[in-house]
Amino acid sequence: MARPRKSESPLVVAPADQNLEFEIKLLPVSVLCLDDIYQPRSGLNNDVVNRYADILADEILLNGKSECPPIDVFSFVGEGGTETYHLVHGHHRYAAFKKCQAGEIPCKVYR
Repeated sequence: MARPRKSESPLVVAPADQNLEFEIKLLPVSVLCLDDIYQPRSGLNNDVVNRYADILADEILLNGKSECPPIDVFSFVGEGGTETYHLVHGHHRYAAFKKCQAGEIPCKVYR
């Protein structure tokens, strides 16, 4: 199992599979789909969400943006050509962005 990489940001997570192709995109928080199948934990730790939200709020206030590592999402294109984004890694960061009422969140979009 990969260990988290050291970084300047306190919101560091273990990297996703390095062999998968992805692109970094800012996506509206509202378009992300949450599926229980991709959430291995029984729930979120509210203390972690609150700590991340405080960090994000400070970063946004000071820098106008967050230095948070992108969350991992899978992109699926349905029969009608509609693309959907499913959160697979970064549920605590996602909850922190929602709590801060941020409009967009940085994402690694895997196809």
